[in-house]
This record gives sequence, structure tokens and C-alpha cells, in this order.
Amino acid sequence: MVTDLEKSTWGPIWPYVTWLNVLLVLNAALGLTAFEWAWRKTRRFRKPIEELDAQFPELARKDAPNWKKWKLYPGAITLLVPRLIWTMLVGVIMVILLNVILICHDSSGPITGCRRFFLRRVMYICTNLISVVGWFTYLGSENMTME
Repeated sequence: MVTDLEKSTWGPIWPYVTWLNVLLVLNAALGLTAFEWAWRKTRRFRKPIEELDAQFPELARKDAPNWKKWKLYPGAITLLVPRLIWTMLVGVIMVILLNVILICHDSSGPITGCRRFFLRRVMYICTNLISVVGWFTYLGSENMTME
């Protein structure tokens, strides 16, 4: 457990320095840093220019001035980094699977048959995994024909 040298060097806090605690503090620090950076970058949307919004009403953010910074802190400190890691991991897996499916495919022709089925399934599964875990949403979709 804790030796006398460790107690004399670190004092009473040494038993609390575990890998889990270090990872939790690192997660909170990285999440807070990323959130503060993103909050600073979005100040243009939170303080809209009325003349510009009048010229381009379809691009106006009507909800952004109502954002409260304190409401976003719990998610940034606890969930931001794990969701980012999950999203990147699923994205890398999706790219690998799509490249495997497209081995020996002639890029000048359309994708048909089993290859098309597997491409659609991989995209559907991976995008829903990213959206459910990363953004807490479900993406519905339907295929449209040319008619």
C-alpha cells in the first residue's frame, strides 16, 4: 500500500492518486478546455447582427442568444471527451469497413449487388452508433427514388 516515503513526500493526498482519479481529472480538464474554446468561437452566433440576419433569415440562429453557459458545464466536464473518443473510434472502424467492402471495385461503374447492401448497412449502423452515443439522437432516414 502506502510506504513511509510516499507519505512523507506527498502527504495525506497520496492514497487518492489512482489511475481512475487521474483519468477523471484529465477528462474534466480536457472537456472544460474544449468547451471554453468552442464557447469563445461561437460568440458570433450568440450575439447576432440583426442586419445580417435580416438579409439571410434562413441562416439566422434564433436559439443561440438563449444559451446558458452554466447549463453546458456538466456535459463538458463529464461526457465530452468519452463521446469524442467514441465518435472517432466508430468513424475509423467505418472507414476501414468501407475500404474493405470496396476492394477490387471498378470506380468507373455503379455499386450494385451485395456490395451496395453491405455499404448501406455499414453506413446505417455506424452513423446511428455515432448519433446515439455521441449526440444522444436517433437519425431516421428513407430512400427516395428518382420519381
